[in-house]
Amino acid sequence: TVIMTPGERIKCILQVQQTSAGTAGVKYNGPVHVVRSLVAEGGVSSLYKGTIATLARDVPASAAFYASYELIQRGLAPDGDRSKLSVGNTLFAGGTAGICNWLVAIPADVVKSRLQAAPEGTYSGTMDVLRKLLAHEG
Repeated sequence: TVIMTPGERIKCILQVQQTSAGTAGVKYNGPVHVVRSLVAEGGVSSLYKGTIATLARDVPASAAFYASYELIQRGLAPDGDRSKLSVGNTLFAGGTAGICNWLVAIPADVVKSRLQAAPEGTYSGTMDVLRKLLAHEG
């Protein structure tokens, strides 16, 4: 999360900027400009807005990925020997595990992205985003 959270924050800000403003109202001209602006406005800590939300997404999603990958490989392995799995079976296990990852991650990712892309003062934290999201959008 030391690397992931700032990267996610920068990505969210740039994505929201593109979808909401088109090209006419672009505030940032790239990732470096976002970093410079965030640090100038709120210090280095502003890069880490959404750390808890990022953890709430990544920890359970990674657990779902690795657990499902192991279980699927064991189920596909002849005689329990995973070293004998074909490339196709390994790709199937990895792809299916990726689906399991995102099934768990998407709800938390929505909360994280809303928090990280929102203007300062919109939310007081991760739980505030979740409460408002559930109240207004179900």
